[in-house]
Amino acid sequence: RDRSVSRGLGDVYKRQYKNYPRLRVALSHRHKVYNEQLQLVDDLEAAGKITCIRPLRPLEVGRIEKDTEKLERLYEEGFTLGEAFCKEFI
Repeated sequence: RDRSVSRGLGDVYKRQYKNYPRLRVALSHRHKVYNEQLQLVDDLEAAGKITCIRPLRPLEVGRIEKDTEKLERLYEEGFTLGEAFCKEFI
C-alpha cells in the first residue's frame, strides 16, 4: 500500500457491532496500531535494518478489488520486484 494514513471507522463499528463491545474496542484502535506499524517499518528502513519491497507506482486496486486483470498486474509487479531483490541480495 501507499504510505497514506488510516483514519479509522469508529462510528461504523459502533453501529455494526453493537452486540460485541470488546470487538468494537479492538477495531476502534486498529487504525492507530496500523499507523504505528507503518511508522516502525519506515524507521527501520531509514536506519538500514530492513529492506521493504514496495510497488514502484501507486496501487490501482482497492481493498476489495474484483478486477482480476488489475490484481494479476499487481501480483506480477510484486513477483518481479521480489525476484529482483533476491537476485541482488541473495
